[in-house]
Amino acid sequence: MGASGLIQAQGAMGLNLVQLPGAAVPVEAGTFRKLMDSRPPVQKLIHQHFYALMRQVLYGAACNRIHSMEERCARWLLMTHDRAGQDTFPLTQDFLAHMLGVRRATVNLATGMLKKAGFIRYLRGKITVVDRAGLESTSCACYQAIIKAYDSLLPTIQTSSAGS
Repeated sequence: MGASGLIQAQGAMGLNLVQLPGAAVPVEAGTFRKLMDSRPPVQKLIHQHFYALMRQVLYGAACNRIHSMEERCARWLLMTHDRAGQDTFPLTQDFLAHMLGVRRATVNLATGMLKKAGFIRYLRGKITVVDRAGLESTSCACYQAIIKAYDSLLPTIQTSSAGS
């Protein structure tokens, strides 16, 4: 089944969680399908995104099975840092524990190690990436594999306007 089939499926496939604050626009599923079907470049982009996302899910499942908590925590923090677009972002230990499928105490140990190494600061539900290179060196190879999958499948989106 392609991305079109997934979008046409009935009901939600799971719980949706918003990790970072920001703006969003709800789009009715039928309207989205019509847009996608009427614009082949959009349809191709959606298919590529789904493929990259599925690779991320597969790497995440393998990573959760074979890598240490510290490596997995570093991977998750790097991915969040990439999406946040800033060094400091809101992230509670409870949320991170939920995302990594472990107890809060386990996340506390992993973030404590990353903090002691000087890679992050953690204060009252906010993480600050202090040493990204150090965090990358602690992360498992899954982070780079996921980034490579997205980079190879999705074009770089220009966010600055022409002439700026």
